[in-house]
Amino acid sequence: FRSDKEKNNVSNTNYDLAINYYTQSIKNNKKNIIHLIKRAICYLAKGYYPLALKDALKTIEINNNFSKGYYIASLCYLEMYDIDRAEKYLMNKNKRLKNLIEKNKRDIINKTRKYKSYPLYIHFLKELYKYNSFFPKLKIHFYTEDYRGVIAKSDISKNEIIMTIPKNCLITLENALETDYGKKIGKFMYKELNSPKHCLLSSFLLFEEKNPKYKYYFDLLPKDFNNFPVFYSKDELEYLKGSPFLTQILEKKKEMKKDFIKLCELIPGFKKFKFNKFKEARMLISSRIFGISIHENKTDVLAPFADLLNHKRPRQTQWYYDDNLESFVIQAIDNIKEGSEIFDSYGKKTNARFLLNYGFCLEDNDTSEYLLSIELTEEYPLFNFKKSFFQNESDLVRSFNLNNNFYESQIIELLSFLRFILFDGDINDLYKIICNSTKYNKDQSLLFYYIPPFSKEAEILVLKHLHLLCRKALEKYPTSFDEDQYILQTQKNMSFNLRNCLLLLMSEKTILSYFIYFCEYCLDLFKINSQNEIISKVSKDYEFNDCQFEFYIQEIYWHWGVL
Repeated sequence: FRSDKEKNNVSNTNYDLAINYYTQSIKNNKKNIIHLIKRAICYLAKGYYPLALKDALKTIEINNNFSKGYYIASLCYLEMYDIDRAEKYLMNKNKRLKNLIEKNKRDIINKTRKYKSYPLYIHFLKELYKYNSFFPKLKIHFYTEDYRGVIAKSDISKNEIIMTIPKNCLITLENALETDYGKKIGKFMYKELNSPKHCLLSSFLLFEEKNPKYKYYFDLLPKDFNNFPVFYSKDELEYLKGSPFLTQILEKKKEMKKDFIKLCELIPGFKKFKFNKFKEARMLISSRIFGISIHENKTDVLAPFADLLNHKRPRQTQWYYDDNLESFVIQAIDNIKEGSEIFDSYGKKTNARFLLNYGFCLEDNDTSEYLLSIELTEEYPLFNFKKSFFQNESDLVRSFNLNNNFYESQIIELLSFLRFILFDGDINDLYKIICNSTKYNKDQSLLFYYIPPFSKEAEILVLKHLHLLCRKALEKYPTSFDEDQYILQTQKNMSFNLRNCLLLLMSEKTILSYFIYFCEYCLDLFKINSQNEIISKVSKDYEFNDCQFEFYIQEIYWHWGVL
């Protein structure tokens, strides 16, 4: 007995061999009606519905009374969501197919009553099939009017290609650059715009909104953007009180506004679009764009249907552009059961990035972050000397993404910056420390400096100050982590945006608490002078788990000659 995977492989191989055989035969006799319909059946079995339909219609052209041609044509139209044509080619004596068509009609009627946008999806899928797209094992599932997913219609095997979207269905940077306005944007986009590629594709969406060529796709795109923070109301922004994410939202708005003004200045006809409309287009692009290579040329694209897969990690699928197929491809990297939702992965991102660019947060996100801003002020020792290292006043404020990965440069730069601003000794000593830095470069700003932990006393000040900054950051929130969690678990009918805000705040508070613990743990460790006792304590504390800040501990004790 063969496994399901082996059966699938054998079946596909047999179909491919049969298709090749029938194709050769048809070349010799283009009116070989038997081999045409048999090839159509093979195509149908493999999910190549447009090809199967083409052969079935050819048999009808040859013999107008060929019943099997009508049967296969009707099945193909049914699979491609074209119920009207499926009925047209239905042979009355085939009750089974007639019942199947009626069942599909009722299903469409019921879903249309429940979801107003459902007919748009039917039209969308029909149009994709006209371009020879391939997705026979996939269907769109509505959870709510605004929340959808992609479901497996049957079992999917590991490494199986589950979707191909031909190049002529994709919207690429090159498509946008070929337009009159795109040519103008291309002349200045990389010099004048904050987000050049996103702005180019956003402009394409705006200018081509009513283009019949893209209408089937554009009609399907979201019309409600209230889940994106840049569209939050004042009351919803209050949910984020105490969070630095508010600053990120403001900066995002400013960035988009600057790009919008520049486009209005330099592109004729752009002023007819309202800023709010431009923001909507920008969020559509940022949440749906794919980066691929087409014949070794890197580009960004919008890929219809592929952008409907929701996010989950670890990923179930991978996507790429296949130069031989001239198509955007999605391939399963694991077995997927019939009826299961099929997920893509948007990558390992923090809730702040998910919320800002995609409009949602994850409840089980293991990647947390807090944006900590530190300003060099006159309160710090040797202020005037330290200030001289910066070119602009704005450089005196540095922001660092706190996370639990001590190997990341952000954490190393944070500790280096704190050692710099807290230094209270001889100016010449500080200058030597900077000059001896392994990453020091006279042509770069302080951002690129690495200042090592030069003394235990100085490092104690660094940790105490970092501890203080994190405590003050936590105090800015009107609620605690436990209170947020209680609200999340007990409040019924919670709005989607409130839920996302709570998840974001909880992730920020988690990372702040983590850094408070880090400071306290290392300060206690500094009280131990014996190398053996240090090793013993760390080994005992992390007997079953890795010490996440082991890199830092090894670094400081190596510099101090203890380890």
